[in-house]
Amino acid sequence: MKHKVNKSIGITALTFSFALLASFAHANWPIGLMTESGKPSLAPLLETRTAAIVHISKVRETRAQRSFRDPIWDRFRGEQSSEPEEHFTGSGVVIDSDNGYLVTNHHVIDGAAEVYVTLQDLRRFQATVVGSDEPTDVALLQIDASDLTALPLGDSDQIKVGDFVIAIGNPFGLGQTVTTGIVSGLGRNLPPYGLSHSLEDFIQTDASINPGNSGGALIDLDGNFVGINTAILSASGTSSGIGFAIPSNMAKSIINQLLEYGNIKRGLFGVQVRSVTPSMVDLYELPTREGALVTRVFPGSSAEQAGIQVEDVIVSVNSEEIEDASDLQNKLGLQRLGDEFELTLVRDGREKTFRTSIAAVDTGLRVMPEDTSPLHGVTLSDIPSTNRLYRQVTGLMVFEIDVNSQAYTAGLRSDDIILRINRRPVSDLENTDERLLNQNPLFLHVLRDRAQFIIVLQ
Repeated sequence: MKHKVNKSIGITALTFSFALLASFAHANWPIGLMTESGKPSLAPLLETRTAAIVHISKVRETRAQRSFRDPIWDRFRGEQSSEPEEHFTGSGVVIDSDNGYLVTNHHVIDGAAEVYVTLQDLRRFQATVVGSDEPTDVALLQIDASDLTALPLGDSDQIKVGDFVIAIGNPFGLGQTVTTGIVSGLGRNLPPYGLSHSLEDFIQTDASINPGNSGGALIDLDGNFVGINTAILSASGTSSGIGFAIPSNMAKSIINQLLEYGNIKRGLFGVQVRSVTPSMVDLYELPTREGALVTRVFPGSSAEQAGIQVEDVIVSVNSEEIEDASDLQNKLGLQRLGDEFELTLVRDGREKTFRTSIAAVDTGLRVMPEDTSPLHGVTLSDIPSTNRLYRQVTGLMVFEIDVNSQAYTAGLRSDDIILRINRRPVSDLENTDERLLNQNPLFLHVLRDRAQFIIVLQ
């Protein structure tokens, strides 16, 4: 049976297991988690936290779209021309009671013309979207409300596998509910399930998360907000005991930028990497089995200017160890544009440290957008001047290709040179008409090594 990731949208129902109770003797149960009679309970903690969790709904259709609706055509199709429906979509967490800021998932409010927030006390407000970031799935909203309760942001770096956590949200629109569990994994990412273009460093938990939980809070037993409930891994679309939350430290970095700019200003450091494997340790004289091997450096990028070379192994960023290629992607992806950071790598068995930054450098890459071109999943570049094999050739190089893309299935590969598209010669990205790349079908005249052939995409 094929598993899939379902973006959930809400909170959870109280399932408090005897296993959790049995893990604590009465004498060791924290004072803040006891009733006045001395009975172990999460109720005292939740009484001070659940008011910070809100319900979110959205109106999908814009006023511009409404103005063009034709009531005659609606009746012909058996529909009534009416006001657009409001859809319950998920949950949110108040993080600043003075200014009315709350955080949720990008996918909870994505495509909304209007967003509404309902508090625990049933007060309802239209929210302003301060900013939203799809790669991290974080959105920041603001409401004009008084007497709000905010959750304190915790340090998600201190979370350990086995720690008890509590998920709060609104599964299936049932109303605010709570579930408990433990942290069952850290540093999770989900590329095999279709989220490969995201920045992912999920906390994995077995606290029950279902549709309606997205944007809700994952808190620790001190009541600190340590994660935003975001996704589940399930074949059925309901909880299977594996849920994912965005760590609060990642969310905090995004929130600060959304407050300052209203969006995330990202550049490109300019390296292509792969995770270190055991076979690389001796070959590259590494002191550890963790890190990211540099397999390509983009011309003109910050990485090239800093002196990063192919076969360098990056082992830390700002003294934080790098576990693998995904970990490096996350750490670099959260760096602010222009801010300097320290990068440590191993080269020829010796550690070297560089100070560099993320710069807004045009690397000459073009990522083909989704649903507009048969080349979706393909990143194109100009042919590098350093490429000896094709130095006399004019065309476009396939810099990178998604193995799940139509183009890969049809036979296109990284480093292929596209000489002509639909019989029209192409020389470089700057002079290639965007409309040509988006035609359907596409007949690609391809050069690979010394062989030429045609690939058809449609």
